[in-house]
Amino acid sequence: MWYGIKSLFKYLADEEDCKDITASITVSRPSGSGRVTHLDAHEIDKLLAACEGARELAVISVCLDAGLRIAELASLQVTDVLVSDQMARRLIVRGKGGKTRGVVIGSRTAMDLRKYLRRRAKSPYAALPDLWLGQRGPMGISGLDKLIRRVGAKAGLEGIHPHLLRHSWAHMYRVNGGSVDNLATLAGWTGVAMSMRYGASAAAERAEAEARGLSLVDKMRGRS
Repeated sequence: MWYGIKSLFKYLADEEDCKDITASITVSRPSGSGRVTHLDAHEIDKLLAACEGARELAVISVCLDAGLRIAELASLQVTDVLVSDQMARRLIVRGKGGKTRGVVIGSRTAMDLRKYLRRRAKSPYAALPDLWLGQRGPMGISGLDKLIRRVGAKAGLEGIHPHLLRHSWAHMYRVNGGSVDNLATLAGWTGVAMSMRYGASAAAERAEAEARGLSLVDKMRGRS
């Protein structure tokens, strides 16, 4: 929008002898094309199927169900996981700027977490507060990043990384009818600008899905 306004004032200055009040104002262009990339439903199925063991499945499920940043994922503690009550399936997440929010997860992810917690209880490091434990103790950002990329490689998917799972969560949230405001709240964004980007990325997919059910030729020829 800004560049359209700037072009208008340049035109007025050139053609109508008006002062270009935008000439001294500079606004940097956003990096990249602004396109949000994400996994589709088939790729998500492959990623989940490639998980081996309770920890891998719990990590990948949480990423896909809660859309956490990698630092948020790594900072989770055992006490942040509330999955004993089926009606209160949530994670307490510490986000940017020390802000805390609750994120709801599905029943399958809650089940995966309960299974992981049972396995975790047998670890020699079980007394530590950190949720994710490896063979040498707590798993930090680097360890979780490697785990996610390893599962992606096993699934035969190229370029899998933690933030791609966050993108996929946000995209699917919008595809399935989730609101812009609620997405911003769950993702830990201060405004809805990012939510609007995901809304745009989901719009074409929603339109295509609707169009498949509204084919004029199919209806006229009696085909579903």
